[in-house]
Amino acid sequence: MQQLQARSPATRRLIAETLAVRAALTAEKARSHALIRDLRGLGRRLSFFARRYRVLIAGGSDDDTELQQEDRVRLTATVLTKLGAGTLPPGPVSRVWVGDRIGATCDACDRPTSPRAVEYEMNMYGPGLFRFDRQCFVAWQRERTWYQARQRSR
Repeated sequence: MQQLQARSPATRRLIAETLAVRAALTAEKARSHALIRDLRGLGRRLSFFARRYRVLIAGGSDDDTELQQEDRVRLTATVLTKLGAGTLPPGPVSRVWVGDRIGATCDACDRPTSPRAVEYEMNMYGPGLFRFDRQCFVAWQRERTWYQARQRSR
C-alpha cells in the first residue's frame, strides 16, 4: 500500500483503471463461459428435436432489414400474388439448402440471383423444387405464414 501511495497521482489512476478493466474482463469471461454452456445445451435440445421429428436443421439467420420500404412493399405484393395464383407454394417445406448461387432465377422475383448472393433451394412435399434469393426467401416465409392463417380462417 505504501508503494502505491509513493507513486504519482497519474500512475495511481492508471493502476486503478487497469484493475477495473481486469475485473470487467473477468466478469465478461465468466458471462461468455455461461453463454457457451447455454448454447451447448440449446444445441443438444435442437439435435434431439431434429432426430425426433426428422428435421434437417442448418444455417444461420436472415432478415430483410436492408430492403427499402418501397422494395419491401413491392416484394410482399409479388409474393402474395404468386401465393394466390399458386405459382409459389404455401405448404410445408421438406428440406432447405442454403449456399452459393448456381445462377438460377429466383422463383419469387423472377430475376437471376446476384453473383455474390446466397441462394435458398427448397424441396417441397408436393410441388417440387423452388429457388429464392435471400430477400425473397424471407418475404415468402413471412407471407406464406400469413397466407396459411388467412386460408384457415375462411
